[in-house]
Amino acid sequence: MNRPSAKNLSSSIVMYIYCFYYATLMQVLLKGVLTLMVYIQFFGLSMSFPQRLASFRKESGLTQQQMADKIGMHVSQFKRYEAGTSQPTIEVFRRIALALSVSADTLLFEENERGPDERLKLQFEAVSKLDPKEREAIETVIASVLHMHDAKRWTQLAPLTPASEPDVKRRGR
Repeated sequence: MNRPSAKNLSSSIVMYIYCFYYATLMQVLLKGVLTLMVYIQFFGLSMSFPQRLASFRKESGLTQQQMADKIGMHVSQFKRYEAGTSQPTIEVFRRIALALSVSADTLLFEENERGPDERLKLQFEAVSKLDPKEREAIETVIASVLHMHDAKRWTQLAPLTPASEPDVKRRGR
């Protein structure tokens, strides 16, 4: 009986891994853009607005033509939005979000790009269970801290320069 040499076995394993990788890559390419977008979302890679727009449209089962008709525009303009060569106006953006039944935030931002972190979400949830006077007190504290933050930020952005400082003359004795 002939046994395969270590060198032949090693190259067979490398060839198998290469073929598996190539077959997986081809599967992704053959399944189309939607599969690729699912992989992008699964692995946490960010998607741009045009990519999210195309993904949500495809999830809704609409062609570009059907989507353009639904929001009342020519298909060539809608294709520009998905290609990233043009951006919709606020009104068109609103119609797109309504047609896809998604919020504007979902369409525009990544999943964790906006909003409070988990710790703050839990705290806000706890605050919502307080009685109205306690909630009002918390809201006042939050508003005050935010005003102080804004005031500090604005004073750091525009410090007084010698030319803008008021002219104060010292009085002699």
